[in-house]
Amino acid sequence: MKNIFNSPLRRVIQTAVIVIIIIFSYNLFNIGKDSNPETYCPFGGIQAISTYSINNSLACDMTTVQISMGIILILSIIILGKIFCSYICPLGFLSELLIKLRNYCKIKTINIKERSVFDIILRSFKFFLLFITFY
Repeated sequence: MKNIFNSPLRRVIQTAVIVIIIIFSYNLFNIGKDSNPETYCPFGGIQAISTYSINNSLACDMTTVQISMGIILILSIIILGKIFCSYICPLGFLSELLIKLRNYCKIKTINIKERSVFDIILRSFKFFLLFITFY
């Protein structure tokens, strides 16, 4: 069975997602003073879902587009699971590039033993960031 995580199609999709993000970012900051980075942020839409459902209003310059993008993001993560993270998520792609750079530069990794104090602190920090994001 061919490993789907090393397929050329995966690299093309990941590169296309990064290029789309760069184009959106370039257009966003060159349009003018009226542009807002929240316009293309699905995480802002996820945060705004509760405010919109309770108060029927949105904060800042948000529109229902962000909420739609947030819902699509959540559904695609639930439906596609790790395939979403592997094929579409730009953070996973950049993380893999950093790993390749580390291996190319022959930088040693830090080995953290499972269930050590440092491991518990890092895992807790991950959930703290998740809580802050949804709060």
